[in-house]
Amino acid sequence: MRRHLLLCALVALGGCQPADDVAQALLLQQCSDNNAPLANLAAACTSLIDAPASTPEIIAFALGNRCLARMRSRDLDGALTDLNRLAELTPNVGWVFGRRGVLHGMRGEFDAAARDLEAAIKLTPDIPDLHADLGTAYERGGQPERALPAYNRAIELDPTFAAAVGGRCWILAVLGRDLDQAIADYDRSLAGT
Repeated sequence: MRRHLLLCALVALGGCQPADDVAQALLLQQCSDNNAPLANLAAACTSLIDAPASTPEIIAFALGNRCLARMRSRDLDGALTDLNRLAELTPNVGWVFGRRGVLHGMRGEFDAAARDLEAAIKLTPDIPDLHADLGTAYERGGQPERALPAYNRAIELDPTFAAAVGGRCWILAVLGRDLDQAIADYDRSLAGT
């Protein structure tokens, strides 16, 4: 594939693809390469984001991938900047708000995490991870009463979701409520549900 792209680049003036299209195709490939060093992946995505010829769809794609690379390299501020811009470009895409909610949680911003996860759930209500992450945001933000229904919904959507079962177990114990269910959840969580 790379040889083909290089060949096209060399013969671009001879009728293959215009050189700009070849360069953009190469950057798209590099921005998608999860096996590449994170700095290289982020640099390719940045080039796509900054390219005048990039469409909003390509910019959104590159922002999403650069955000993931930044999160993996623990550049949480950069990742948040990318997600804020991506949320503006794609206001109806649930995973963007879900990812930003998780990122806020990683930063210890639990109220912001809950707001974004609630927005993600409105857009994509049947994803168990979003409900479990919301439960975690509420629990860590000191709102265990609100965490319980979020964990319950995650388990309702996926009864084998061990992290949600474990979260509900913890919340029930913290609240001192339905301890038989908490023990059953504990056993299920240990068994991997």
